[in-house]
Amino acid sequence: MGLDTAKILGIIGVILEIIGGFFQGVGSIVGLVLVIIAVYMVSKETNRSDIFNNYIIYFVLAIVAIGVLFVGVLSTILAMGIGRAGFFTPGMGGVNVWKVISAILVWLVIAWIVLVIGTYFLMKSYSGIAEALDHGTFRLAGKLYFFGAILAIIVVGLLLIVAGVIVELIAWATMPTELPKKPGEMPPPTSGETGMGEPVI
Repeated sequence: MGLDTAKILGIIGVILEIIGGFFQGVGSIVGLVLVIIAVYMVSKETNRSDIFNNYIIYFVLAIVAIGVLFVGVLSTILAMGIGRAGFFTPGMGGVNVWKVISAILVWLVIAWIVLVIGTYFLMKSYSGIAEALDHGTFRLAGKLYFFGAILAIIVVGLLLIVAGVIVELIAWATMPTELPKKPGEMPPPTSGETGMGEPVI
């Protein structure tokens, strides 16, 4: 297994993530796992451990962001059901809407900050792939994800993230399956030539 396998896994992984995103299925989880494996294989083939390490940091922070958002919103909703939790206006029997909205916004901001930090490491991971394979499309995908996360609070950010997914798919689909030659490196001799360039008798 090498870059060719990583390429296939990356393509399938991103496609499954897209399908899972539309239908809320396990396909997105399977797709993410395949992309992680693909990134690991690229990291191993290129001897760039930072590529995989940065991607894992992104993955962990993305999970943390989702967890923060889920726990925060859930705890707020549960607190709304408890009259003495501070979300009910004393003596009025009604919900203090502004306290509820403020609490949810706080959790959203925390999750957003964690996600932005995570996508920064995703950008670093994909920039590493771009450098190692001389394939700048990965760098573009990482930047779209990062700036999309920063602007996620407005519609423009969401559009950038969608563009990032598309560019990411293109990056894996067009990824070279051989390492780029270093400057001054001679191509390997063909089967009909010796190391001195003389034909084999």
